[in-house]
Amino acid sequence: MTKTYLFFLNSKVLILPSSYYESFARSVQKFKGTIMEVVDKKPLVEDPNHHQDAAVPTMPGSGKMAAESTPEKDVTNKKQISLDTGGTQATAAFALLDGIQHDLGSGKRERVTVPITRLPAVLGRSHDTKDPNFFGLGTHKAVSRNHFKIFYRDAHGGTVEWDEAKSKLEYQDKKTGENASQKLKLTKGRTEADLPPHGFFVLECLGKNPIRVNNEKVEQGECMVLESEDKLRISSYMLYFLLPSDSKPQIHKVQIATTSPKTKTSSANSSKKRPIPAPSSDVGATSPKKANLAPVIKSPAEALELPIIQQSDLDSFPTELLLQMMEKVVTAGIWERKHQIIGSAITLRAVKSASEAPEIQEPAIKNPGVSRQDLMDWIEKSDKYGEWVKQMLSNMEPRSYVASITKSLLKSGWTRTDGQGRYVRWKLPPDTKIVVDVKEMPSKRTDIKNETKKIKKADTKGDTTQVKETDTKSDTSITVGGEQKEDNVAPAVEKIGEEDKEEEDKEDGSVEAPASMDTED
Repeated sequence: MTKTYLFFLNSKVLILPSSYYESFARSVQKFKGTIMEVVDKKPLVEDPNHHQDAAVPTMPGSGKMAAESTPEKDVTNKKQISLDTGGTQATAAFALLDGIQHDLGSGKRERVTVPITRLPAVLGRSHDTKDPNFFGLGTHKAVSRNHFKIFYRDAHGGTVEWDEAKSKLEYQDKKTGENASQKLKLTKGRTEADLPPHGFFVLECLGKNPIRVNNEKVEQGECMVLESEDKLRISSYMLYFLLPSDSKPQIHKVQIATTSPKTKTSSANSSKKRPIPAPSSDVGATSPKKANLAPVIKSPAEALELPIIQQSDLDSFPTELLLQMMEKVVTAGIWERKHQIIGSAITLRAVKSASEAPEIQEPAIKNPGVSRQDLMDWIEKSDKYGEWVKQMLSNMEPRSYVASITKSLLKSGWTRTDGQGRYVRWKLPPDTKIVVDVKEMPSKRTDIKNETKKIKKADTKGDTTQVKETDTKSDTSITVGGEQKEDNVAPAVEKIGEEDKEEEDKEDGSVEAPASMDTED
């Protein structure tokens, strides 16, 4: 059975076969721009500072990058839109995302056109951000704020990135320790031999919900090579990825930092022949395995420059460094996968700090347990984590933040009590160091409540109940049904607050005091 697509054209519903939609979309999406290429480079051992020619993407006739544009005849970039919106739109861009957003609830379809004018491009739900490379897909909650990224790279792992300070594009070589082909996927029918030798576009999934490229799933953290006219399915978004086809690449000089292979070989051989020196007092020598698990990081900049930040690395960082890293990331307006795990690491630290606070331990031991909201309120009001909470909520949904708190509670050893929803209580981890005086915790308030309930129940049965107080510090005589009982609860009876009385009234369904209760001085 042939798939069909619905189009609203001139207030009429047209049912068209999928083949028509594909040919229709391809026919109207042609536009002029600039082809991007990065030439295959060879290391220059003799002269590390040598400059080599490389073709990098440029954006003709658009803002700050107009100085690197092609001749004026190539700048007239137009694409015809034949839908009911009509008209002509001129856009200078590296690539184009064009398609529709289908609202399953209302059934409406909205045209979505996103020219990619900066690289790397981060795309997702429109929101306030300082990231100049962010492109919004609209306010629909079908996608995350930072759902995926599109960038341009070569076979060696080098990328082309926009330098905001220099207001131009620059070629960034592969980062140290990064595998050029790591997590690089190809759609069916394509091989690495089919990749353009001078560079290609790549889509990286950043959100939790996967993306489909030509009906192949791309999970969070995975990368898929993109080619012109590839079909992207992002939740309720159906988009085409389109590249220009009528512009020539421009050649630019990029500096390639290289290291002599002879130096590497000699150092490798010498390390095998000579024994490893003993650690001195100035330099701490550790085994290679330990060095990889816990690198010595002294500043947020050094930590963020790591090609891939692992959870094991973050566990070795002090909390102050993690908070500084988080502040730097938020200020720069970036929120990628490796930055998200920084927030998760701080969440675990914040939950552990809350479990050691007297304000949390006292109600947790007395009730027993505290609500998750009590823990979140303590973290938000703390001097150490208050600003971090604002940073987290500015980059993620509130429910995602609550979910991260719940994960950290379970990971740190907190256990749930019986109950559902807001009535769920959390008990302290067994290994928590108690800082409050447990001996002073038990009080007579519970016994007083139970005794008061007995008095009310006796009164409802027609019995005569009297509470006599001879002195605030003396014993209290309680007469139930003519029988007098002695109970040393007078001082505490006076201390029952209005809050406790309201709770008792609600439990018994009454808002009035017992009619037969009188107090004698």
